[in-house]
Amino acid sequence: MMETITQQLNEVFQKASLSYARKILTSIEDLEKLSEINQNTLEKRDDLTRRYHEEYESRVDAARQKLYNQAAQVKLDHPAPPGAPTTDDDAITWQAHQQVRLAHDADLRGTTADAQRQIEELLERAHQRNQTQGLTTDDFLHTGDRRSGRDRRIPKQSPD
Repeated sequence: MMETITQQLNEVFQKASLSYARKILTSIEDLEKLSEINQNTLEKRDDLTRRYHEEYESRVDAARQKLYNQAAQVKLDHPAPPGAPTTDDDAITWQAHQQVRLAHDADLRGTTADAQRQIEELLERAHQRNQTQGLTTDDFLHTGDRRSGRDRRIPKQSPD
């Protein structure tokens, strides 16, 4: 249930972000760059997921072996009697599966975060460019007003 709500919130946030981006990104180049970022992110996520499913067992085996090696290096003050198991196979297997799943989730989050950073940089550049264009127009109009001797701005209304 909690994952469904989280997924829904993420979808709503993504739609709102895309709507905001479309308002800020006015040039075709910016929209193409946004599309490219989104496409690259989807491809990376698909590739990560495909490789995760293909290599899952080998990743778990590698993690399990690493956990066994770590358990063998533990030196206890009171070692177990000879012949007693020093590791719990089920616990190590469960922990190996958990590590592999968490590593995959971290990879996916990293890909998403990288795409979000690229989009934020794109939006920032477009926002700065839009502000600069507005300043240029204001300066031009102000310069024209001084030459003609007229003020094109609307006079302030008196509060009476």
